[in-house]
Amino acid sequence: MTALKRNLMVSSAALLATPATVLAHAGHDHGHWSSGLVHTLFFLSVFAAVGIGNVIYQKRKQANARQEVK
Repeated sequence: MTALKRNLMVSSAALLATPATVLAHAGHDHGHWSSGLVHTLFFLSVFAAVGIGNVIYQKRKQANARQEVK
């Protein structure tokens, strides 16, 4: 397993485990007026991080492919 794949798996597991631990506190109210905004911002930040990670991965993959051709 390459280091990139291992790091991706560890990061994914940490990301998936975090919401359960963060949201397991008293007072988390889905009926609050700001709940929709908070959840939207949270998921937008997750999608942005995944998108940026994908762009970086693709650029590194293309750079490695160019180096192998030379």
